Amino acid sequence: MSRMEPQNKRVKLTNTGQCANCRAVNARTALACIECGARLPWADFLQNISSGEAQGIVAEIPGLQEAQATKPKAAQATPTSPSPNWLVSLSTLLNILVVVSFGLVFHGIFGEQRQNREEKRQNQEARRAIVKNSQAQVRKFPITAEDLRHGETQVDQMMRDRPLMSTWVKKGDVIYNWVARRFAGESVGQRVYWLSDFQTDYPPSLDAYNTLPWHGSPGSISIREVYAAGEKKGQKIKSEELWSCAVFELFNISNWDGFKAVDEEAIAGKLSKAEYIERSTRLEFFTAINTHGFYLKLWQPWAKQSGATSQEYLWHGYTPNTHQEFINQMPDDSDYISFYSNEYDRLVAQ
Repeated sequence: MSRMEPQNKRVKLTNTGQCANCRAVNARTALACIECGARLPWADFLQNISSGEAQGIVAEIPGLQEAQATKPKAAQATPTSPSPNWLVSLSTLLNILVVVSFGLVFHGIFGEQRQNREEKRQNQEARRAIVKNSQAQVRKFPITAEDLRHGETQVDQMMRDRPLMSTWVKKGDVIYNWVARRFAGESVGQRVYWLSDFQTDYPPSLDAYNTLPWHGSPGSISIREVYAAGEKKGQKIKSEELWSCAVFELFNISNWDGFKAVDEEAIAGKLSKAEYIERSTRLEFFTAINTHGFYLKLWQPWAKQSGATSQEYLWHGYTPNTHQEFINQMPDDSDYISFYSNEYDRLVAQ
């Protein structure tokens, strides 16, 4: 390709001018004449374009922008507007408030959790101390091999009459052996019997009861097979609850001499109804604490190994640590209050 071909194209450009030396036509983007090489009149102008106005002229001249783009440019820092001092201070303050708020929330949540854990630990320690002291007061009487065979016979019959009790507990288990020894008379001083037929004259909300060994009759316990009241009325009582009822009544009957003394004093007119209820419910409170102790010491660890259910509330885990609290949490028409109120009237009438 000859050099004249681009020249002929340049001649056709609108923005052209003549060389002052040879009068040749040159594009206004050129710095030297294409024919004689002389410096063109507008060369100085092109080299010194820097203002915004000149840049506007460059934009109007075709090809001039491309020529300028080939020139090296010095790097320029992008100017930034300084933030006002008050804006910086506000941003810092907001950051501080966010950090402080997060700290307070974190401390509040985890501090409360630590406090709850500590209170729970202290309550557990207090409860275990009460249970230990209460269990130490349960007397133990010597039993013979014949007594033990009697006890096992009663447990076997109870499990046949209430089949759900065989869901997890088997002959020879720690639970089975404990109950068998109580039927043998270990905590009563004489043998205890199982009654399959639940007396219908007891309140429907009562799921288990015991009869005291009195006037030559042996002591016994009985448990309902189905609920007689409440939302579960007509449903069979589950295995764990049946066992908790049995344990409760076997602990309760071990206080038979205490219940007997209270009844005799009521008959003799030595106790008011309020005093009779207070002393009777105190014995029940003692039984509830021991039943919960049985759960903590025997049922809970055994259940983990055997796969049995383990629901602490069924074992009187909700019982407070004092008898006064035990009474205060009961409404005046509670089953305990109503039962012993009616029992007092019956004894006094006799």
